[in-house]
Amino acid sequence: MTEPSTANMSPTATAVAVAGAGLLNALPKGVLTELFTSGISVGFATAATNPLDVVKVRLQLESSQLRHGERPPGMVRTAINAVRNEGVTSLMSGVNAAVARGFLYGGVRLGLYTPIK
Repeated sequence: MTEPSTANMSPTATAVAVAGAGLLNALPKGVLTELFTSGISVGFATAATNPLDVVKVRLQLESSQLRHGERPPGMVRTAINAVRNEGVTSLMSGVNAAVARGFLYGGVRLGLYTPIK
């Protein structure tokens, strides 16, 4: 791996970029591959399950606002209401943050399992 270009960077950003490149160069290639492939797989899984998570959270919010004795609408009805009122893209709200968290957290958790065990 080559040193990052630091021509247009602030001194702090330059120091962070150089230190980060040094850390990546210090890790064995097998560990980097494990981290990357684990992060990618967890990121895809997170993106695939995000609509279910959005519906779950909306159902929890609706259930907390019900009067005593009322029944919550259910997963399917909650998803249909979200799509009707806000469009299909509403089921993917928050996917960017969820995938970023999954890539970093899952990549480290699964990617470092084999080298540490």
